[in-house]
Amino acid sequence: MYKIGIFSTFPPTQCGIATYSSDLIQNLKLNSPELIIKEFELTHSPEKNNSISSVIRNQHSIDYYDAIEYINTSDLNLIDLQHEFKIYGAPDGENVNILLENIRKPIVTTLHTVNPNLSKKRGQIFTNIVKRSELLFLFSHEAKEYIQTKFKAKSSKIVVIPHGTPEIKFQFPKQNSIRNKYSSELIFVSSGHMRDSKGYDMAIKALEILRKENIDFHYFIIGANHPENRDAELYRNQVIKIVDDLGLHNRVTFIKDYLALNDLVDYIQSADVCLLPYTRKEQSSSGVLALMLACGRPIVSTPFQYAISNISDKSGVISETFHENDFANAINLLINEKHRWEKMMRYNYNIGKSWSWRNVAKIYMLSYDKITKNDKLLKGSI
Repeated sequence: MYKIGIFSTFPPTQCGIATYSSDLIQNLKLNSPELIIKEFELTHSPEKNNSISSVIRNQHSIDYYDAIEYINTSDLNLIDLQHEFKIYGAPDGENVNILLENIRKPIVTTLHTVNPNLSKKRGQIFTNIVKRSELLFLFSHEAKEYIQTKFKAKSSKIVVIPHGTPEIKFQFPKQNSIRNKYSSELIFVSSGHMRDSKGYDMAIKALEILRKENIDFHYFIIGANHPENRDAELYRNQVIKIVDDLGLHNRVTFIKDYLALNDLVDYIQSADVCLLPYTRKEQSSSGVLALMLACGRPIVSTPFQYAISNISDKSGVISETFHENDFANAINLLINEKHRWEKMMRYNYNIGKSWSWRNVAKIYMLSYDKITKNDKLLKGSI
C-alpha cells in the first residue's frame, strides 16, 4: 500500500481537468482499493476560509508553500501534477515552479496542453516540468515526439495514454428520445465550454453552405461559458449574431449549461454526426473527442493535433484546413458516406471501450508502481 497526492482542479469547478481528475481518482480507487489519495485542490478563489493545506488559491504562493510543508513531512510516496498552465496561476501558471523546486518526493505529471508555440516564459516552465518529473503522461504520440525533440526527454519517461471514457451503452440515433423530437434529416452536435478556440462560428458558416445545398439539419451547441475566459460571453453573442444574420435560428440550438454526464451523453447520442471545429492546430487533448468516440458517433473535425492522432477514415473525416469551405466539404464527404455510418459507429464505440477509465487507471497504477518501487530501492541504497 502506498499514498499519492494529486494536484488538480476538482468538481464543483467546471472544467475538463476537474472532470478528468475526478474520473481518474474514482477508477484508481476501484482498481486499487488499498491506494490512499490526497487531493490538493487548485482554486481561483481569492479568499481562504481556513488553513487546510490541501486547498490552494492558485495565485497565492503562500498556499503552495503550506502544501509543500505538509507533503515533505508526510508519508506520501508520490505526487501527481495534472498540468495546464492557467490552473497554477495566471497568466502563465508560473506557480507550478514552486512545487517543482521544493517538493522532496517523486513527481509525475500529466500534460493536458502540449503546444509547440510556447512563449519564452511558458517554455521555461515546461522545461522545468520535463526535467523534474519522473514520468510524463501524454495523450498522443505526436506530443511525445515533440517533447523528446524539443526538451530532450528520454522515451522511457514518457507514457502515452488514451484520454479516458465512461462506460456507455451503445445506442443508434433513431433510438434516442431527443433525436426523435426533431424532424430534421440530420442532427449535428458540438460540445465544450464557449470560447473562440472552439470554432463554433466557423462551423455555423460551414452549415450555412450546406443549407444552401438543401441539406436539412439541426445543430446543437452545448456548453457553458468558459469560467476563466472573460471574453466567453462576448464570443457567444458573436456566434448568436451569426446565426441570426444567416437566418439559422430555427436550425441551431444553444444549450448554455454545464451538463451532467448522463445528459451530455444523451445529446451526443442524439447526433448523426459530431462536429469538432477547434481552431488551434496544436491542441493535444480533447475529452469531448474521447466522449464522442465512446458514444459511437462519426466525427467531422478540423486538423488539430489530437484529432489527427485519433480520427481515421474509419472514424470520420478531418477537413483539409480550418476554413468553413473545407469544413463544409468534410461534412459533405461524410454525408455521402452515409452507407458506412453504422460501421463507423461500431468502430468508434469499440475504440471508446478500449479507452475506458478503468483501463486508463490501470496504466496510471502500473506507472505509479514503477516510480514508487524505484524510489524505495534508491532510498535503500543510501
